[in-house]
Amino acid sequence: MKAVPDSTGVELMGLAGCITKHVGVLQSQFGGRVERALDQPEALLFGHMGFVPGLGTCVKSGMQVNDNARMGLDRVQASVTLFSAQTGEPRAVLDGGAVTVLRTAGALIAGVRSVLTIADPVVAVIGYGAQGRQVARLAGSVLGASEVRIWAPSRPSVNDGEVLAESKAAALQGADVVACCTSSRSPVVELGELEASGAGESTIIASINSFAPDHSEIAPDIVAASRLVITDIDEVDSFGPVHGAGSLAGNPQFLRLGTDVLGEYTEDFGRMTGPKTVLIGGAGTQDALMAWAIVDGEAAVIEAVSRLAGDACDRAGAD
Repeated sequence: MKAVPDSTGVELMGLAGCITKHVGVLQSQFGGRVERALDQPEALLFGHMGFVPGLGTCVKSGMQVNDNARMGLDRVQASVTLFSAQTGEPRAVLDGGAVTVLRTAGALIAGVRSVLTIADPVVAVIGYGAQGRQVARLAGSVLGASEVRIWAPSRPSVNDGEVLAESKAAALQGADVVACCTSSRSPVVELGELEASGAGESTIIASINSFAPDHSEIAPDIVAASRLVITDIDEVDSFGPVHGAGSLAGNPQFLRLGTDVLGEYTEDFGRMTGPKTVLIGGAGTQDALMAWAIVDGEAAVIEAVSRLAGDACDRAGAD
């Protein structure tokens, strides 16, 4: 399969505005999504596909097996296959797990950067699997972190420039950004832990594994205490911490990454006081456009999507 460079995760931020500016026309091109739980515990079979004129067809399929972590394997095992728009011939087969990791980490960092008010932030990364490692890298290269602290029960070896914290409490102490990157369905960070760590009003808490009602990687009371919640999909109630907050929820403002904020600092939202939460769910359009960007480059993807949107507007005008 085609190698996917580690730096590609940043590309999602360049594509974020394109993806969601034309979200309506893109969604009309994607369908055939299949998800099915398997007999084995904590396993999910998935697949989705879509076609964009000028780029071609993208098919992503695979399995998510949470027990893989115990064997030192990535939880997501998948492939992304790209087919020519003109002939239908296969153009490339990419490692779907790598595309997922880069897409998810890129989206999380884009959401954080849009409301980050502090230069040289201290970033705590909770969990250090494939996604945690990529988030830690982007924390340094994109957020300009002065310190990247890692906490994981397995006590992993970390990359140069990162610090392995002695405890979760040590990782959280005074952190400006807390990025949760685990496979846990139950909270790995509670509001009380953030308050005890000295988290201030500018603290940003982000999660990649709260994407379903029964997944709450961060505690619901964190959402309830937040001034602002940024998500990358519209169905905010599908996120576990939002679903679980229920009547606990105060009045956080919900924003859509890409529609309301584009991955760059957004002053109107960044200057709001109070904790901010970023929840990443992921979408097939993100996978597909990132895969095409890897193969054909970001500029080609933006041109094709913009042309598709223009054609849709022309058809609407003709009607």
